[in-house]
Amino acid sequence: MFHLRRILLLSAYGCALFTAVGISSGLRAQEGAPTKTATLAAKDFLGSLSADQKKLAQIPLGDQRRLEWHFIPMETRKGLPIRDMNEQQAKLAIQVLRSVTSEKGFKRATDIMSYEAILLELEGPAAAKRRDYKKYYLAIYGEPSDQSQWGLSFEGHHMSLNFTLDRGVIVDATPEFFGLNPAKLPKSFTTPSSSSPGQQVTFKEGNRVLSLEEDAGLALLDSLNDAQKAKAIFN
Repeated sequence: MFHLRRILLLSAYGCALFTAVGISSGLRAQEGAPTKTATLAAKDFLGSLSADQKKLAQIPLGDQRRLEWHFIPMETRKGLPIRDMNEQQAKLAIQVLRSVTSEKGFKRATDIMSYEAILLELEGPAAAKRRDYKKYYLAIYGEPSDQSQWGLSFEGHHMSLNFTLDRGVIVDATPEFFGLNPAKLPKSFTTPSSSSPGQQVTFKEGNRVLSLEEDAGLALLDSLNDAQKAKAIFN
């Protein structure tokens, strides 16, 4: 029997801490960065969709759903899931994700997505409905343009990424959530690649996608005295 350790990083609450130690920074495209690539990627994605798909994928900028975000397994979410896209559409959706994240952030996000296939293998066929590496949803808010404001979200189990873009720059990249399970792989796994739809990727035994965050969190915990731990730790 292997031991599964769950680690969660909630940037909405932990950003100040993790940015201070150099962890959270560098995972997303810098706020204030030019977004022409993101605008073009979003337009290409929307242009590839059928009318019915576009109704799910494109949401008015002022819609209340834009303010909602979740990282737990859910039957459905806002946006269009990758599982309801063809391979070309999925590649374009991944390009949207790539356009608003750094190289490090893109790898982290797509690794977390691929880990859903690992969870399915570990938990068995009964988990198929909730463990699906294609059950990640892309939503575009408003009309992608370098002359006005628009936004996007990319969300699924263990991940919620949200961006607001205005007149050619990223003005907000929160809330942001990365989580992972298992934190350390008990063996090697080969899964479908989320970064390159149609291909495969191998994760080696002992792989720790969020090792930096986990180590920093444990170091913080170890630094607390007994009175502080009594307030900080919940069973």
